[in-house]
Amino acid sequence: MQEQGNQWYKNGALIVGATLPTLNITTAPGNSGSYTVISTVSGCASLVSVATSVTINPLPLVTPVVTPATPTVCSGSTVTVNVAGSQAGINYELFNGGTSLSSVIAGTGGAINLVTSALAGNTTITVRATNPVTSCSVLLTGTSVVTVNPIPATPTINPVGPVVVCEGTAAIALTSSAGAGNQWYKNGALIVGATLPTLNITTAPGNSGSYTVISTVSGCASLVSVATSVTINPLPLVTPVVTPATPSL
Repeated sequence: MQEQGNQWYKNGALIVGATLPTLNITTAPGNSGSYTVISTVSGCASLVSVATSVTINPLPLVTPVVTPATPTVCSGSTVTVNVAGSQAGINYELFNGGTSLSSVIAGTGGAINLVTSALAGNTTITVRATNPVTSCSVLLTGTSVVTVNPIPATPTINPVGPVVVCEGTAAIALTSSAGAGNQWYKNGALIVGATLPTLNITTAPGNSGSYTVISTVSGCASLVSVATSVTINPLPLVTPVVTPATPSL
């Protein structure tokens, strides 16, 4: 017993060296307990104080393994983050700074997937684990930095059409407003090798159809353009037999 001053106790056991007016308790779960103090003056001890209960809740485990998300996506896409060895009774959620990116998914003891909302810009994804009972939370290791590329503008076609010509006339030139990354389609089917800004169409009737183009930049595809209708009318047949007229009368 101290001859003078305070003596602190935890769960009724003397805390060696704890004799100052203030007791600083580090926030480790093992320091939870019932704390009391006795004051001793001139060798005479006071009654024990009323106890103060201290509960230090443990943080969720940081051991679950986070698999980084896809590093590059297109604007409006979602990404999936896998958490292996999730902790049962703990909730997991994706964040970009202080902004939530996903629904809360409860840990199962096994692997879980967290899916972001649609991303519109470059994003740093972290996984926050929270004990729903105590509200204690921790960020897991395995931050994912995701680059979000914009969707290209929807290209337009010049001429807008409809284009109507006769068979055998000069080739029809359709030009996309996109300077690069074009892919042309006829009646919704990809035209192999047609990736230049200008599509030249020979004037054969079989090339009549509805032509569209899509622009792709950094792996992100635009919406499909408005279609240009092309009609190539066949020439009259040259097979009819012409019988020469009577050469003289």
